Amino acid sequence: MRKPVKTVTCTDKLSEYVHSTARANPKYSMDNLLYTCVIHKDKNKVMAMRIGGEDPEGVEVVLTTDETLISEYRNIPLGQFFSCVPSDMTISRIVHRFLMPKTYGNTEILDFAPMGLRRFESALARDIGRENVVVASPKHVHKFIGKNTKIVGIHTMDPLGVGPVSMMFTSGGKYTSFTKFMFKRLIEKLPKERDFKVIVGGSGTWQFEYFEDEIEKLGIDHVVSGECDHVAGEVIKKIEEGTSEKIIRINTSPPVETICPNIGATMIGLVEVMRGCGRGCRFCQPNMRKARYIPLDVVKNDVMLNIKKGYRKVWAHSDDIFLYKVESKELYPNKEAILELFKFIMSIPGVTYANPTHGSLAAIASSPDLIRDLSKVVGAGKNRWIGIQPGFETGSPRLMEKTMARKCLPFQPSEWQDVVVNAVKILNQNYWMPGMTLILGLPEETDDDVRETIELVDKMENMGLHFIVAPLAFVPLSAWKDRGFFDFTSQFNEVRFNLVYKCWKHTVKEIDKLFDPMVKVHGPSRFMLDVLAKRGSRYVLRHIEKWGMRRGFSIKV
Repeated sequence: MRKPVKTVTCTDKLSEYVHSTARANPKYSMDNLLYTCVIHKDKNKVMAMRIGGEDPEGVEVVLTTDETLISEYRNIPLGQFFSCVPSDMTISRIVHRFLMPKTYGNTEILDFAPMGLRRFESALARDIGRENVVVASPKHVHKFIGKNTKIVGIHTMDPLGVGPVSMMFTSGGKYTSFTKFMFKRLIEKLPKERDFKVIVGGSGTWQFEYFEDEIEKLGIDHVVSGECDHVAGEVIKKIEEGTSEKIIRINTSPPVETICPNIGATMIGLVEVMRGCGRGCRFCQPNMRKARYIPLDVVKNDVMLNIKKGYRKVWAHSDDIFLYKVESKELYPNKEAILELFKFIMSIPGVTYANPTHGSLAAIASSPDLIRDLSKVVGAGKNRWIGIQPGFETGSPRLMEKTMARKCLPFQPSEWQDVVVNAVKILNQNYWMPGMTLILGLPEETDDDVRETIELVDKMENMGLHFIVAPLAFVPLSAWKDRGFFDFTSQFNEVRFNLVYKCWKHTVKEIDKLFDPMVKVHGPSRFMLDVLAKRGSRYVLRHIEKWGMRRGFSIKV
């Protein structure tokens, strides 16, 4: 039974949402009650109708995501990788529960959401009206589904657990990653009898192109693959009309002016500053996208939304920050543009900390003065290390030349090993900690290529350099989408085992050295994290060792 309309004083939380839309009837959750809010002529008041726990009318387009994508994993560097651990084992469930004690799924409407989901929300708000779209918690998504609901959209990154990290952590899919488990659980929570369409989007949709039968098994109506900032409303309209294919492939790139500012805060303070790459790595999805630079007014809008929600750290997201406004054909970084970008971000009131997400080792090695000056801008220091995720990929110059020669620019593939060493050295000198990834099982990879990678990791360790390197299983993407997945049964031999063991052994050493300055957690949780990190990493190392022994492998590193 609906209660009478009453006038209530706006809270900051409520007014922020209501006054940011020009249309009537936005849905909002406050104090665990769903409200339909109508802007009163007095801007400091809101006419509110209490509906109770659910809205029988529903919202036309309900967007959501699974819980692995709305947890901060206690702000541990690369903590999101823990979403890819197996969900089958008791010990991993305990660890995952401790590392993911809190998600932003407890509020009915998400205060924080993945960046890609926010972009789609903004585009839909522009095209079909903000009152017709909501980003709901996976725990409460059913409360927004009613007779007017036409589409439930799910944002995903690793829905089938076959991403590079999950394939590595689950022994090639032998176990079920939490990413797969949580995605499936979300799908199963949706009403079985429904008049709406279920669509899936996000960076993980490529997995359904390899396993199309899973679309029907999971009860998914459509998979949307590609960037849809410029065609969001059109995509939704065609789905509602029933004229869309099962897999909707968007092959055009949105002009930068069609990329809408966010209308809600993003997870971990992630703010998009650039989209696309261009280095030409044959296995990489971002390489397929044209490079575009997000206007500074959009960047500021997105940063301010996060600050209003209490998130003062900015993760400046790009596929390679050192290609930002690049002009050199040899891909030397545009130092002035990069410094201007970060000075701008740091000048936004409320920002206390900023760093890039991804960057290339070759660019770092070519521009030590850029890293030095950028470190001053963002305030890097002994007690404030900057994190960045570069692609190490392999220690083999031969493989670099065959598969990703432009990744070495402005250097030659034959110089790759020196590039890696010099880049890590430059980063460390300026209090930067690289969390690097390499690819296990690249096409045409030989045992000698793997040995060169082991030797390079060993060389950097002996030099006293600080770094993390995570081996990931090859998955067939981009120009290599016709290749097979890395086969853990036939391809995981002794030399590859030793590479994985070597990398994890080095990680254990780094945890011992850098846990205190890198992890900003206090109180009892810090003690638990310390125990978990130091003892847990050794537990994993022993597990890898025993697994190798069962396969008949000898440790040689």
